[in-house]
Amino acid sequence: MTTLTHLECSLCGRHYPAGQILNLCACGGPLLARYDLAAARQSWSREWILSGPSSMWRYAPVLPVSKPASMITLGEGWTHSSTPRASPAPVAPTTSGSRTTASTRLLLQGPRPGLLPFDVP
Repeated sequence: MTTLTHLECSLCGRHYPAGQILNLCACGGPLLARYDLAAARQSWSREWILSGPSSMWRYAPVLPVSKPASMITLGEGWTHSSTPRASPAPVAPTTSGSRTTASTRLLLQGPRPGLLPFDVP
């Protein structure tokens, strides 16, 4: 079902089998999942995505799961975007001697358009 072909080291290029559970190459480099994208393109269509399951498994051809019995769901997928909440009330500035810290300066600037409360400017 998957089009995962192998794992490849991002530093030295060494290949590992797709079914082998590893995080790092022998050289210490992180491993990247490599897929047969031509096969995915031939066996998968936009219509299939739209009419497929309402979960992350609509992307099964490009997920690293080879056994359908291993495909479970917790109801994820098709999650709606939410509108960001209003920023909390400003916090009273804390100064370090006569200098205001960088984090306090950011708080004093207030919310910035386009940034959510958890974004780093």
